[in-house]
Amino acid sequence: MRTWWLNVVLRLTNLVYARKQRVVIRSGTRAAFDVLALVLLEATLAVFSIPLYVGMRPATATAFFTERGAFGEIEADYRVRRVLTLTGVSVALLVWVAKLAAIIVIPAWLGPLQLYTVSPLAPADLQTQRTLAAAADAETARVDRSLVVPSVTAVARGRGDSYTFHGTGTPNATVVLLVASPQTFMLTDTVAADGTWEMTHAQRDVRLEPGNHELAAYHYDAGTRTRSALSSPQYVKIVRGFADALLERADAITNWTVVTIILLGVFFTILTVPTSSQPQRP
Repeated sequence: MRTWWLNVVLRLTNLVYARKQRVVIRSGTRAAFDVLALVLLEATLAVFSIPLYVGMRPATATAFFTERGAFGEIEADYRVRRVLTLTGVSVALLVWVAKLAAIIVIPAWLGPLQLYTVSPLAPADLQTQRTLAAAADAETARVDRSLVVPSVTAVARGRGDSYTFHGTGTPNATVVLLVASPQTFMLTDTVAADGTWEMTHAQRDVRLEPGNHELAAYHYDAGTRTRSALSSPQYVKIVRGFADALLERADAITNWTVVTIILLGVFFTILTVPTSSQPQRP
């Protein structure tokens, strides 16, 4: 088994070397593909080499050189790869152990972790008071059927973690947008001179979860405390993209990756243990 395992490591090493030669001579999309393949091969070689690096000292590392036709020492190269691989695995193991301790051990000693805190009640600032008053007036305003009803025309993903809503309405009038989700909230803006309006919603304020959301808008006249009828409801469906899902699960992916590497390292090390007491030739 040990000889077979060493041959696997040597084959992977040859593949890595051949791929590096391709990266040097190629360009364009082929070179980019070779770089990606090289990264995957290096990661695979690192995992398969863990038992080798644990059980073999640099001073005993030798390899056959075709150009010489004989074996030679590769202590320097072997030492560098051994230090890099074992250091990376050790750091990942320490991070995983620290996180495991924070999740299991620390709560057992200190009690449940306080992940969230609630600040004491305090008076709202003047701007917040005005915003709340305007929102309350808009919601309780009398419906005036003579006022023009605005419309919601489009929704786009904005820069960063935000969404931008677009629509039309009466120039220079106040428009209120209602976003109905598990948490209903409103946005306000003034219609531009060309009859269009645009509002940006940041996810850090109220997070729009994946799924269907209802949008409706109306005009509001603060002078007469009246509003128009609601626009025809529009529905938008938010679908979480691959990048968002990956970032959201980055912590779990990291944890399971570390666990998988550790289990593979233990399994591979067991496979390379000699099955007999007789010395075996590498």
